[in-house]
Amino acid sequence: MDHSLQKAAQRKAGIAARRALPAAARSAADAALCRRIAALHCFQNARTLLAYAAFGGEADLSALLAEAVRQGKTVAYPICGAGFTLTAAVPGPEGWEAVSIFSIFYICG
Repeated sequence: MDHSLQKAAQRKAGIAARRALPAAARSAADAALCRRIAALHCFQNARTLLAYAAFGGEADLSALLAEAVRQGKTVAYPICGAGFTLTAAVPGPEGWEAVSIFSIFYICG
């Protein structure tokens, strides 16, 4: 199995395993993950974070991202553009606004 297929299979299995957990266990796991990431030196020093909005069985990092905003960090999200290009953007008063991708701490899903 090539690397991309293996990664997709692992992601699918991980999401299925999370979905099988009771809601309380998922919430506890999400909170533990948020605490672990918040304790990382690179997170603490980051000014801008590139995150994702969870859906389905993905880990919910909304508490971590709310804390980041409270600390004055910029929280950006990947936006798919023309030709499947990716841009880091933050929600602004008039829609999404692009941000520099330098010094971003990436929170992968």
